[in-house]
Amino acid sequence: MAVVHAFQFPSLNAPAIASARSDIIRGFIPLVLAVALLHALAALSLPYTSIRISPSTWLALLIVCATCSAAGVCCLRLVFAPAICMGLALFGIIVLAGRGGLLLSYMTSSLGRSFPLRDPLLAGIDLTLGFEWTAMMTWFDHYPTFTEIGRYAYDSLIYQQVIVPFVLILFRQYRMAQLVVLILITSLILTHLIALFIPAISSYPFYEIHPSQHAHIRLSQENVFVPHVQTLRSGATVDLDLPPWFAVTTFPSLHSTMAVVFAWALRAAPYVRWAGLLANATMLAFTPLHGSHYLVDVLAGVALALVAIPASQWLMRILAPQGR
Repeated sequence: MAVVHAFQFPSLNAPAIASARSDIIRGFIPLVLAVALLHALAALSLPYTSIRISPSTWLALLIVCATCSAAGVCCLRLVFAPAICMGLALFGIIVLAGRGGLLLSYMTSSLGRSFPLRDPLLAGIDLTLGFEWTAMMTWFDHYPTFTEIGRYAYDSLIYQQVIVPFVLILFRQYRMAQLVVLILITSLILTHLIALFIPAISSYPFYEIHPSQHAHIRLSQENVFVPHVQTLRSGATVDLDLPPWFAVTTFPSLHSTMAVVFAWALRAAPYVRWAGLLANATMLAFTPLHGSHYLVDVLAGVALALVAIPASQWLMRILAPQGR
């Protein structure tokens, strides 16, 4: 039924279709501006970092994704098939947002090398709140199956960035699909602006954990990104044309932010809202363990979601009002 709703509009007359088409096209204005700002910040930061990236590779990605999004919008002007056209347009923007967020993550870590690591402060706040990271890890080590489920939930962020907007499109929640992507981009920008002044290496390396201390469970992050952070903070060159790549920011937690955002957005999809709530509640619950995050990172991420959601709604209303 959802697929039928997405592709067919038997009840809409010509004026209604024209109005809906205009609203959808207008809704891309804040998304384009936001993703342009994201990449502009990365480009302006690049000369002050120790990061190497091929301009031609960056430009090629921009051209391909921009062409994909432009083709979707042009298709919508010619044929009113919102599911196909919006899917194409949003996919290009989501890919650009992901790449821009990765670039900004590395650049933030490089630019923030003049600030001391704040791990002692973050760990101290956790202890004040009564949260002991190592005790949590030890507890989860007794429940490997449960912890493995949590690892899949934590790693689902990269897939949900695409899945959640597309599910909303299938339920004809076009403005909400655009809003989720706008919140994602807004959250990426705000997360890295904050992380610039509060650099941290994360709980796993701070507590000097060894895999033998959690012999029954496999964690998603552990120390995988630590060499990159250390290289960036030393001022040595990191080549972003060569994988692997990792998100190298700790505070605040983007996983926590987007868990709240995805659960909130999926309320508009009646058949999957409870599944979305369960998946994202699980992702949120396992973010400290699998993301090597302090509890305060998670709390800050949730707080950021409570700012990013209304801020993005306001931007959408100002830049892309409906019904005009």
